[in-house]
Amino acid sequence: MQHVSKPTSELALGDVVNCHGMRCLIDREPQVSRVHDDSRGPVIWTQALVLNRDDEATRAVPFGWTRDWARNGKPSESGEHRWTIQGNDLARWAVEVPAEAALAGGRRP
Repeated sequence: MQHVSKPTSELALGDVVNCHGMRCLIDREPQVSRVHDDSRGPVIWTQALVLNRDDEATRAVPFGWTRDWARNGKPSESGEHRWTIQGNDLARWAVEVPAEAALAGGRRP
């Protein structure tokens, strides 16, 4: 799988970000934080869907840390696992390049 490095502000719906062995699908619109100091640029965040929670590569992250929680502090009924991706543009992320795009660009996946 090919990857491209993106700053936080370039993350978009449909991107799959690799983080701590997890493949995190951005399926919710990234938001600008209103509670972080933006002296170094806006802090952008989203709660991405973890696609491979049961893989061995994700064991470094405790299972409960990715569980989707309801606003009342109880586990969500959805059974989904999510990871918060956040940062300003000082943070860069490894984003998967779809195989078709990698081949079209002359690179092998």
